[in-house]
Amino acid sequence: MNIRHTLLALALTASCGQALASSPAHRFPPPGENRIVGMWHLVVTFAPCAGGPSLSILSLNTFHAGGTLTSTDATPPPVSGPAQGIWEYEGHNRYSSHTQFNGFLADGTYDGLRDIYQDLTLDRNGMSYTSAIYSRVLNVDGSLRVELCGAAQGVRVPIDSNP
Repeated sequence: MNIRHTLLALALTASCGQALASSPAHRFPPPGENRIVGMWHLVVTFAPCAGGPSLSILSLNTFHAGGTLTSTDATPPPVSGPAQGIWEYEGHNRYSSHTQFNGFLADGTYDGLRDIYQDLTLDRNGMSYTSAIYSRVLNVDGSLRVELCGAAQGVRVPIDSNP
C-alpha cells in the first residue's frame, strides 16, 4: 500500500470514528473512574441502624469529574439545604462518597449537620447503580443524635431524553 492509500485509510477511519462518537445511539459513560460522572435520580431508603421505621426520599445527585458531587432531595425547604460531597473510584465499577448538608427545623432554625457515606456499585452499562448508605445526624454541638442505615437505587439521567 502506498503512502497516499495509507493516509486515505487513516482519514476515513478518523471520520467514521468521529461520526460514531457523536451519534446519540453510541453515548455510553466513559471507561474508568469517570463513568460515575453525570446526573442521577435516586430513591433513598433509610432507617435508624438500631431499628425503627424506614423512610424513602427522592434525590438528585450530580457527580463531577475530579471527585466532587452536589445533591439535593425532595424534602421541602427549609428542612434540608443542598448537599456537597466528594467521591472516589475504588475500582471494578465501585465508588465511595461522603456527602454533608445542613439540617433545619420547620421554623428555619439550624438543626445540625447530616453526614452521609455511600458505597456505590455501577451496573456494567454504567446506567444505574445501587449503594449501601451509612449516615449520622449530628446535633448543633456536633454530638451524635442518631445513626441511619439504608440503600439507594440510582438511574442516570440521559442528555438525549425528552419527556
